[in-house]
Amino acid sequence: MKVLLRKATDEDKEFLRDLNRIVYEEVVIEQFGSWDDVWQSNYFDEKWKAAGYQIIQVEGKPVGTLWTIEEKDHIWLRELQVLPEFQGRGIGTTLMKRELKKAKVRELPIRLRVLKTNRASHFYERLGFSVYDETETQLYMQNVI
Repeated sequence: MKVLLRKATDEDKEFLRDLNRIVYEEVVIEQFGSWDDVWQSNYFDEKWKAAGYQIIQVEGKPVGTLWTIEEKDHIWLRELQVLPEFQGRGIGTTLMKRELKKAKVRELPIRLRVLKTNRASHFYERLGFSVYDETETQLYMQNVI
């Protein structure tokens, strides 16, 4: 399966908004007890303004997003989202291995945060990430370079 990335355009905004809800709604409800459509929509709009979203494509079809930011001492993984029907097919693993190779060349760790109720933390652990900090609701993870 060929996994490609392309820069997100304005035409992708609604796909990304829907994707955000699809992948996070259940986790947010489990973590916080509810999903506030207005708050979440406003939060997405703020992320969109600042974002460097990339669209994950498989066979020309958008199936997710990847957004990283290179800081001076680490690479921040802001988003890795894959539509549920495409999860478990190695797409996220393929992309993270690519990102880990890039980070190794730059000699920078990749850092991220994930809600404690999000099963994605196990995905990152399998790829060599470990928790370096936490709050009441979130885990902060990084890989070892």
